[in-house]
Amino acid sequence: IMLTVCGDYLYFLADDGINGRELWRTDGSPSGTSMIKDIVAGSEPISGTPHFYCFNNSLYFWVDDGVHDTELWQSDGTESGTFMVNDFCHKDFCFVRTEMASDGNYLYFSAENDSLGIELWRTDGSIDGLEMVEDIRTGYLGSIPENLVILDGHLIFSAEDLLFGEELRKLPLSIATSSYNNLIKSANPKITVFPNPFTDETQISIDPSNTESVILVRIHDILGNLVFSSPMHLEKLLLIGKNLPTGFYMIEVIVSQKSYFLKAIKQ
Repeated sequence: IMLTVCGDYLYFLADDGINGRELWRTDGSPSGTSMIKDIVAGSEPISGTPHFYCFNNSLYFWVDDGVHDTELWQSDGTESGTFMVNDFCHKDFCFVRTEMASDGNYLYFSAENDSLGIELWRTDGSIDGLEMVEDIRTGYLGSIPENLVILDGHLIFSAEDLLFGEELRKLPLSIATSSYNNLIKSANPKITVFPNPFTDETQISIDPSNTESVILVRIHDILGNLVFSSPMHLEKLLLIGKNLPTGFYMIEVIVSQKSYFLKAIKQ
């Protein structure tokens, strides 16, 4: 039996002989012990043993409700507050990585999407707070992030890309909890890096319709370390990467005190 304390309640799975094995809670008293929700309708039980994770007084777990295959669920201990976070995968069989990690602001986990594969996601617990952190390995297989651990202001995890294979990675939470993610998913179309990937050096260009005449360009390595910084003028292309070793880089372009991030790979 998996017992998990979250907020004011102890959560567990139990079978009352009518609804099958379902999610229950207790405050330690008989009157405060009850089934939260019949997740798998009828007498059919929840299969397997879901791994519970407590984040901001809500319980998170992966479970198959008999309709959507195994998906991430969230519960605040009430029937109406127990729901599927997102229907990530619509295939007949979806891979699930049950480990999660939290820095107090976000809950990080891996999830499989039909077109993106298994990638790193996060949620702040709100309805609109779910987002993919990064599409590390493009394509339907994904990078399969595993072994998620929070350490010294970083998310440590293993993942696989097409350049390095499976390696240990470190994501600075100071970057991950800023505008980093939204800009990764929809980088400013007025900023381009070409060629990318590159072997010697690459160039950054910015649409001259931008109102700023001087822009700051910074490059961070995969560990989040600043490895390059230079001002850039709109009327000129900026060549970068000549002295950088091969690897994955995050290019930060600062315009009007707002940062835009683009991925770059030197091969």
